[in-house]
Amino acid sequence: MEILGKIRQKNILKLYACLMRGGSSFLVYEYMENGNLFQALHRQIKDAKPELDWDRRYKIALGPAKGIAYLHHDYSPPIIHKGIKSSNILLADDYEPKIADFGIAKVAEESLTGIDSSCFAGTHGYIAPGEFLNCFFLELPYCFCLE
Repeated sequence: MEILGKIRQKNILKLYACLMRGGSSFLVYEYMENGNLFQALHRQIKDAKPELDWDRRYKIALGPAKGIAYLHHDYSPPIIHKGIKSSNILLADDYEPKIADFGIAKVAEESLTGIDSSCFAGTHGYIAPGEFLNCFFLELPYCFCLE
């Protein structure tokens, strides 16, 4: 939680507060008015919001890529999210995308090329086949999960 509270990058959801008592955790994050990307792509947002145009889709695709690049290359120690999927990309009121749900994230202890990823973790359908079969993390699987 301490690391998550220190991350400040515009495409990563901000954690404002954390309270842990008696085995329960209460987290306060910034509010994301437009739900998540899965809802937007499948038109499950309240008030019949307009369909995403191509400019907005490009912005939404670029945001998580910038956030992942920050976690891998600009934050020390690097953080491996391990759960990137459309329901974990939240959309602000201006549709600025933010990466959320760091529940299975790992802190890397070396450079990101060839880290043992504690074998399989993530969501079926979003895990790159190479990561699942080899139990070995490389940066390339993130391209797979954004498809």
